[in-house]
Amino acid sequence: MTDERDWRFNLAAAYTLADHWSLGLSSLSSKPHPRYNQNFRGDLSPGIEYSLFPYEGATRRSVTARYGVGFTYRNYEETTDDRPSTNDMT
Repeated sequence: MTDERDWRFNLAAAYTLADHWSLGLSSLSSKPHPRYNQNFRGDLSPGIEYSLFPYEGATRRSVTARYGVGFTYRNYEETTDDRPSTNDMT
């Protein structure tokens, strides 16, 4: 039996520039995930958002497009080496 416990923490913050535009920052952290050979993963992504509806009505309706470029840190449980060994070459 494998241990499939997993948790995630996601944080997002936005600063409104105009009725439909905002700047945002999001982050995600997660605990060990054996399926992906990861002990820890952390993401940080600044971005810009456009809302189809004005932000004052965002609690009633929301369609938002977000573009962001960010950084990801992964700490792996085991190292992998895909280089062929000298014994495999003939």
